[in-house]
Amino acid sequence: MSVIAIMGSLAAVAVPRYLDYTVRAKVTELVLAANPAKLAVTESVQIKGEMPASIGLATAEEQVAMNKPNSGYVASVVYELQTGDASSAGTSVGVITVTGQNDTRFADKTLALTGTLTNATGQLVWTCAAGTGNPIEAKYLPASCQ
Repeated sequence: MSVIAIMGSLAAVAVPRYLDYTVRAKVTELVLAANPAKLAVTESVQIKGEMPASIGLATAEEQVAMNKPNSGYVASVVYELQTGDASSAGTSVGVITVTGQNDTRFADKTLALTGTLTNATGQLVWTCAAGTGNPIEAKYLPASCQ
């Protein structure tokens, strides 16, 4: 009887944590889907010394149509230059927004990778966080985004 009680207690704790773990693994795929865009931005910064206005396509709609990832969990990956300061002391900020799909816990929710370029030093720093508008819940973000 005590074995059954112990098993029930373990199941009550372990099952929800396991389900959250599987969702975090799926959300990690969203982060990985942003890598090609992140690489394009980083290369542009290294070559030109400034954040690019786009990563080869003019509008967000074109990016969604042309860069649709081959993933069951990624709906779109879109890059947008948020601020660009050409002065040597300023900073430029570009955001890669990844939208999830096919899982009710993160479908149509966003994850953002934000690149901040300090023009004076040429240093580009990336941060990962829940997106704006309809963000992915913090408990589902991978450790690199918390």
